[in-house]
Amino acid sequence: VLRVATAGTTPTGRDVVTFETLVLVESDDPAIKPGMTANVQIRVARKADALTLPVQAVVHRKRRDLPTDIVEAFDSQHAEDGVGSHQSKAQFLKVVFCMVDDQAHPHLVSTGIADETLVEVTDGLTADDVVIIGPYRTLDQLKDGTVIEIEEGSDDNSGAASDESGSFVVQVKTGEGA
Repeated sequence: VLRVATAGTTPTGRDVVTFETLVLVESDDPAIKPGMTANVQIRVARKADALTLPVQAVVHRKRRDLPTDIVEAFDSQHAEDGVGSHQSKAQFLKVVFCMVDDQAHPHLVSTGIADETLVEVTDGLTADDVVIIGPYRTLDQLKDGTVIEIEEGSDDNSGAASDESGSFVVQVKTGEGA
């Protein structure tokens, strides 16, 4: 890598920033010409058998908006961080909403590596948890104890869907009264 642009570009509708990068390719291959462009993905990390979720499933919530047991669990995990009480009250925590007994309940999570679509969950979930995904607006308004209804037989990606691992993902639909 010879040079990375100082300013990035954001494709419309994406939360990913792209930086134009100039690289030197040392090759005698006649197919490679000066000035060529390419879309390149550089793998910086890879994990086998990682528990992953769509990135939109992980939401950030203020401490005051979460149940006390989640805040206490976070405080015990981060007791040595030295965050003052005034600063900690404004702190946002990473949570994933799971469906338990037809209700949404937040689970405190720790995340690992991620790309544009998936994020690794390193702590706070198991492969058996039923995770709620959906549009940002829906998850942003979701509260602990919200009753979840699964619409079956819909073709618009709402309802429950099984992924290749057999896990189920519940997507919450937005709409009037939601």
